[in-house]
Order: sequence, then C-alpha cells, then structure tokens
Amino acid sequence: MQRIALALALSISVSSSFAQTATTPKMGSPIRKAILDAVRIPVEKSLHGQKVVFVVNHLKATADWAFVFGAPKAANGKTINYKNSDYKDQFDSGAFDENFGALLRKKSGKWSVVTWFFGATDVPWVDWPEKYKAPKTIFPKMGN
Repeated sequence: MQRIALALALSISVSSSFAQTATTPKMGSPIRKAILDAVRIPVEKSLHGQKVVFVVNHLKATADWAFVFGAPKAANGKTINYKNSDYKDQFDSGAFDENFGALLRKKSGKWSVVTWFFGATDVPWVDWPEKYKAPKTIFPKMGN
C-alpha cells in the first residue's frame, strides 16, 4: 500500500511540474531583469564581449523555470557585428537568423541558463519540455 501511495504522490508531483502556471514578467521587473541578465552572460561571451540588449518576443516564467526568445541588439540598439563573433561563418554563409532563445531554471534563488541557442534557423526548443522536464506552459505555442 505504501508503494502505491508513493507512486501516486510522485506522479502527481511530476505532472504538476508540467502544468505550472506561466506568466510574462513585466518590463522593468526584478524577475525579468534577472532572467535577461543570466542569458546575457553566454550571449555576450559568444559575441566576443560585445554588449547586448534584448528585444524580447516571448518570455514566460513559473516560480522556477523560464523560457525567453527574441533578438539581440548592440547596446546602442543597432545590429550586432556578427563578423566578430562565434557565428561569423554561419552569418557569412546565410545560415544564421538573428535570434536567441534560452531555457532557465531558478535554484537557490538564482536564475541560471540550462541551455540556449543563438541564430537558429529552426525551432530547437521543440523537445525541451521532455528533455529537461520543463513545464510546457513556458514555451510558445506551436502551429495554428
């Protein structure tokens, strides 16, 4: 009987993580700033130190998960110099879209990037809910 109760409790816990309510943090809010600041670290590193601001097209967060998708711009609002980045070859060959996306997890009160992409010409996050056990509610709806 204890095994059945334990199995039931675990299944409820797992299914509830997939059904968490997701919200869009408001511009200027501390949660939005913390999420974007966490993403800024790998993005600026891949751009060889170029400072960025983000144009956010999608940002949804639960208490401990977030997904953000958008386009980076240079700190002055202009287009980034991709010739001075890890993406020079893809940019030069036309196999690069100016976008980014990141999956983040909050642990011990701090947001950190679980995985991310830059310049994708497809939809890399399509399997992330299953692969990373992230709630589906944070990702953009596909289709329609």
